[in-house]
Amino acid sequence: MLISLEWLSQYVPTLTTLAPQRIAEALTQAGLEVEGALQAVGPQFRGVVLAQVTALAPHPNADKLRLVTLNQGLALGSTQVVCGAPNVAVGQYVAFAQNGATVFSKKTGSWFTLTPATIRGVESAGMVCALEELALEGQFTQEGGGIWELNAWLNEHHPQTAQQLLGQPLEALLGLETDTLLHTAPTANRGDWMSYHGVARELAAMEALALTLPTTAPTTLPWQAASPVGVQLSQPQRCPLFMAATLQSVAVGPSPAWLAKRLQASGIRSINNVVDVTNYVMLETGQPLHAFDLQRLQATTGSGTCVFDVQGGEAFAGQVFEALDGASYTLNEASVLVCANGQPVSLAGVMGGASTAIEEGTTQVVLEAAFFPSASTRRSARSVGIRTESSARFERGVDPGGVHHAFARALELLQQVAGGSVASCTQHAAWEPAGLPAPAPITLAKPLNLQEMEAFLGLAEPLSPAPLKQALETLGFGLTPCPQQATAEAWQVTVPTWRQRDVAVMADLAEEVARLHGFEHIPATLPPRLTQQHTPQRQPVLHHLHQILQGFGLQEVMTTSLTGPAWLATCATPAQASTLVGLSNSHSAEHTQLRQSMVPSLLEVAQHNGATGHSALALYEVGRTYFKRSQANPKHSGVQENVRLGLLLLGPQQPAHWQQASPKAADFYTLKGLVESTLAALGLSAESLAFEAPSLTEGVAGCWHPGQVAHLWLKEGSGKPKLLGTLGAVHPSVASRLKLKHPAFVADLDLDALLKQVLKQQGQSGHGCLALNTSKAPSPFPAVERDLAWVLPKACTQGALRQCLLQVAAQQEAFKGLALFDVYQGKGLEPDTQSLAYRLRWQAAERTLTDAEVEAWVNELCMAAQATLGATLRG
Repeated sequence: MLISLEWLSQYVPTLTTLAPQRIAEALTQAGLEVEGALQAVGPQFRGVVLAQVTALAPHPNADKLRLVTLNQGLALGSTQVVCGAPNVAVGQYVAFAQNGATVFSKKTGSWFTLTPATIRGVESAGMVCALEELALEGQFTQEGGGIWELNAWLNEHHPQTAQQLLGQPLEALLGLETDTLLHTAPTANRGDWMSYHGVARELAAMEALALTLPTTAPTTLPWQAASPVGVQLSQPQRCPLFMAATLQSVAVGPSPAWLAKRLQASGIRSINNVVDVTNYVMLETGQPLHAFDLQRLQATTGSGTCVFDVQGGEAFAGQVFEALDGASYTLNEASVLVCANGQPVSLAGVMGGASTAIEEGTTQVVLEAAFFPSASTRRSARSVGIRTESSARFERGVDPGGVHHAFARALELLQQVAGGSVASCTQHAAWEPAGLPAPAPITLAKPLNLQEMEAFLGLAEPLSPAPLKQALETLGFGLTPCPQQATAEAWQVTVPTWRQRDVAVMADLAEEVARLHGFEHIPATLPPRLTQQHTPQRQPVLHHLHQILQGFGLQEVMTTSLTGPAWLATCATPAQASTLVGLSNSHSAEHTQLRQSMVPSLLEVAQHNGATGHSALALYEVGRTYFKRSQANPKHSGVQENVRLGLLLLGPQQPAHWQQASPKAADFYTLKGLVESTLAALGLSAESLAFEAPSLTEGVAGCWHPGQVAHLWLKEGSGKPKLLGTLGAVHPSVASRLKLKHPAFVADLDLDALLKQVLKQQGQSGHGCLALNTSKAPSPFPAVERDLAWVLPKACTQGALRQCLLQVAAQQEAFKGLALFDVYQGKGLEPDTQSLAYRLRWQAAERTLTDAEVEAWVNELCMAAQATLGATLRG
């Protein structure tokens, strides 16, 4: 909100003694942030003074020009200019721009500086200005064209002292001095900060300044008079209070300069005196108002008597509403409408309708003041996609107890600037049916005890009762002494209606005390440690996992958990409809649900990097996926969150060099080796893990290449294996849609299950989490290696044989590992067989192994392979 310090000083008169920077800092300390630099505004013309025409003479060389003698007062004396205005006359008071003045050119549309000029052989010492040459035509009026005659304005404002004002700067005379604007950012819980009254209270309390707010006593309003409008609220939950007044003999026209200036300084365009008053009172009090043309209202409803009601948009869904901004909006069920005889005439709390707008010929006005709840106004504004100054205030919450004051204040100003008289007033209040108490100050259940407050805030020094009491009362709080609490200063506190949304308990009041005392005066202390700090068991394991992956050269990415159907279709990873977690308030069509897989997120990173020229990637992400498992209840959201590990390899993993101009790109086995190495570094035993290709009947998501995909299983004893995730190549059609230059390889692993298994194995081995980073010296004794080739059917996978060998070798104390180094099919073998050759390694830590021991272990492996898979050693 834009705050004019000139306007604000009307409510805090001593404000002018403070520097604008001091005011900005005080408001920011109070919680009302002042954004950006202070902005000084004012009229753009310079060097223009008040002068009087004392003589006219014909120009010797031009029939349409005249020589005008101007009196600028005793200090500046008289001067002569050449003028061609037809309406110039002796005795006129005019705006005179001296040489060096800055005025506006209607021809070029820009400001320029006057220089000495000779017009048709006669020197001219300046120019007599028209309204347009001062850019004041929106704030002042004159009949006809030509120069601006100020006689009428002076007779109204300075009838006895016009001669004494000659030579005065025009901006000072008209009250257009430079003003300073503050760009404030009211918080969502402080609707009162969207009004000059609210900001004035805050500033006066923070700086201990006197506060003078206008009071309007609506004692003479004709509430009992017969009226052509009535109010009947059929849905009080949408509007518990609605007031309407009719004014007769109104003269619609431009607003007075002071009113237009203040609106313009606050960022609102001046329209006419009636509309401007409603905006002025909205800015002043925070209560939005609206004015209808009574005759147009009667024409719209087709009746001489108009009964106002506030209704939901259910009955008007699909209808088009023509608003004051000239746009058309399609109504829906969420819209809330002010209706007259059942016809929509306004979007409640948002914007009025074009059919009943105030026009130049309007003579009868209906003024509306109402209270619209925050939630329904927010939904209504969103339903048509607009947000106005009015809706912004209702959304934050206006003062329910200030509607009457704003109503009476607007009627007072309307009669002052637009003439006319108030013919009738009517209202309907329905607080109780709406489930809302009638607006009145409330008393907090617990008194404000200064000693308790000091302890609660942790203050090092005691609070001063008198300044604190004065500041709270300036904010509108009522404080009544509590004599029963004789041990300390204490008051019973009542909360005004404009603060009841954010002050309801003593903790809220403590925030007020802290703001007034100054947060900078509260010492910074740490709370005592009541419990011993505990690090979750899985945290060191997770930290070690990051070290492992980064050590392998992978970069961590963090992507959003939000996704949408369009992107999932592009990646061929549709969500499971039965477990989908959707968003009820999504900000875009691309993000309407929570992800169920890490694959779409990683592919989005790959596409973005590929589009910017980064086609070689090695990335990982630790993130969450979301599945709906049940209906939400007060104890549980019904959503299951899983922590998963995603890996992405794309393109060459090593840079090109002179010996290898085109490094090999990542492939399926690069990814599989990365997964194996990572799990081994975490301490997971190889025999508990198995890679298996999905069966034809099982199938996988369309994002996977059908010939380069594998499931990772966790096998524990005789129990059912647990699926840990899937890894493989991205389907070529998906890679093509994403315009990837290289095949992409992705893994999506269940990190919750992996961490659980790591911790379980550590517990069984007797090592804690710190054992992850321990290292051992290499054995000084020689290792023994054996190269063994097994012949087995082609249908048997390498993974099955490897798993079989690992299960047996894990029981051999000196076994260190095995690696496949040769696959052979062809001459010397049966057509449906293959040869898989492994290099096995044994090494003891404290002795040299014997041949007999190694041969016994080899025999154990051969017997197991024969019995399990029918594999025989190749001769």
